Amino acid sequence: MGSATHYETNRTRRDWRMSAVLLLILAGMLFPLAWMVVGSVSPHFDARWFNPLTSNPKWSNYTDLFSSMPIGVYLWNSALVAVVVTVGNVLLCFPVGYALARRRFWGRGFLHWSAVIVLMVPPYVLIVPMFALIHQLGWYDTLWAITVPALVHPLGVLLVKSAVSGVPI
Repeated sequence: MGSATHYETNRTRRDWRMSAVLLLILAGMLFPLAWMVVGSVSPHFDARWFNPLTSNPKWSNYTDLFSSMPIGVYLWNSALVAVVVTVGNVLLCFPVGYALARRRFWGRGFLHWSAVIVLMVPPYVLIVPMFALIHQLGWYDTLWAITVPALVHPLGVLLVKSAVSGVPI
């Protein structure tokens, strides 16, 4: 009976230590958010000093923001692009990944290694050619320029391929 109590005491101490470590990590993650909120309501914000007890918070900064810019339109566009790109990746990556995992066809290895090689190319190399293509298509300053290039990602294809390969037939 003594060893069970000793085990429970060690376990309780370990749990408290783990909780303390996780709380410190949480505080470290929430600190930038708190800094942002305090800075957004401070009348004269200086980014070098963090004063959470500002004497005169200026909440009108938010009303000024929403009245001076179409924030609702920006939020709607962001949500629309996120949903379209996510659905497009699911609908377009799954058939390709499934075909690479389950079907035997000519060029299968080439397609697989093409996806791997495309992942090795830094995205910064593609900025200028992508801009030229988007400008030629007349998509400059439209949502098409954001959504269409992101509809299929080689990482999504390879993830689906490995997931489908792991499922027994």
